[in-house]
Amino acid sequence: MPTPSAPSERVRKHLPPEGALQALVVRSIIQLSADIQKRMESFVRPFDLTGSRMGVLFVLFFSQQQLTPSEIGERLFVTRGNMTGLIQGLVNDGLVQRVRRDNDRRAHGLALTSQGRTLVKEYFPHHRRALASLLGGLTPTESLELAKLLQKLRAGMVSPQPPSRA
Repeated sequence: MPTPSAPSERVRKHLPPEGALQALVVRSIIQLSADIQKRMESFVRPFDLTGSRMGVLFVLFFSQQQLTPSEIGERLFVTRGNMTGLIQGLVNDGLVQRVRRDNDRRAHGLALTSQGRTLVKEYFPHHRRALASLLGGLTPTESLELAKLLQKLRAGMVSPQPPSRA
């Protein structure tokens, strides 16, 4: 994989040096995100799942309690509309079950079925291998530093005012 180089002459013509560097960083993050997603999808495909569906199963597997679809969506950064389809598919496949909450009869939590728990346990060694291969080019110290930098970037992001076309 090529190392990011200095912005091209054309980019430098339209952006100041700081803007060109920012564009390079954002482009690199977007490319990395797409690459990670593509590679992780290839690991879950043999289990007849998508990355999003496996994400739901992982959240429920590692949770100490039943969670609502909204709580799972918040942890996975998935919208409520997308969660509805994800959950229904997992329920239909017998991997997740809806459980009435004692404190609120109108609400329900979600829990893994025994089939869902078995599937996560079967997949987990492959997941660890996938993560190791994704981060194989970094030392543990570099991995930690990258995680800290990404958290710092995320914490410092501000929402720009979207442009309006007149």
